[in-house]
Amino acid sequence: MGDRVKCLSIVQLSSCHILFTEFLNKIYEEQFKNELISLIPNLTKLTLSPHDYQKFHTSNGTWFCSIDSTKTAVLILTSSSYPIASTVRLQKEVLGEIQKIPRYFDPQTINLKEICKTNFYNLLKNYDTNPEYNDNMGETQKNVEQIQVQMEKNIKKMVDNTDQLKNVGHKTHKMNEMATRFKDKAWEIKNNMWKEKHRQTLVIVGILVTIIIIFFFMIRSIT
Repeated sequence: MGDRVKCLSIVQLSSCHILFTEFLNKIYEEQFKNELISLIPNLTKLTLSPHDYQKFHTSNGTWFCSIDSTKTAVLILTSSSYPIASTVRLQKEVLGEIQKIPRYFDPQTINLKEICKTNFYNLLKNYDTNPEYNDNMGETQKNVEQIQVQMEKNIKKMVDNTDQLKNVGHKTHKMNEMATRFKDKAWEIKNNMWKEKHRQTLVIVGILVTIIIIFFFMIRSIT
């Protein structure tokens, strides 16, 4: 524990007074504290807006510093590979918590070490364990990505259904054409059959008339 988020410190830059310091790994407490003290002179020269931050790369990792309007600096020491977005989010949470305390920036009035120790230790531990801790934007982004994936699936399904409908329409058109051709063929066959029947009838009638005529002349010749 404490390999990624190592130290949190709150410093009043006007008086160079360390208001609060917390270490996740107590083994390196003295080492980190000495490095912090050596950084403070550089911090007093910074002119950061409340939404800006400054990074200091050291042998122990990276110090992130943000300063509020009361010249109170929040410093967080992390490993060099720790996500910047997570560190900035952690700084904002720390500032949000201490700004709830009246005159938090005055060491003569408030003892932040007693008020914030447990809360900030747990906060550091949570961020050390999970860099995405309290990442509402990250959670929202995940939800957006999930919705986007689902929408893409729905669109693909809709396109597939449209293609299937086109295929069905095409098949229906072909079946209609086949039915029309079959109907025309059936009518043609029926017409041919009628013509053939009519021709046969005419032939039979012709034969009968011929026989009657022959028979008539035969009878007449006898008489």
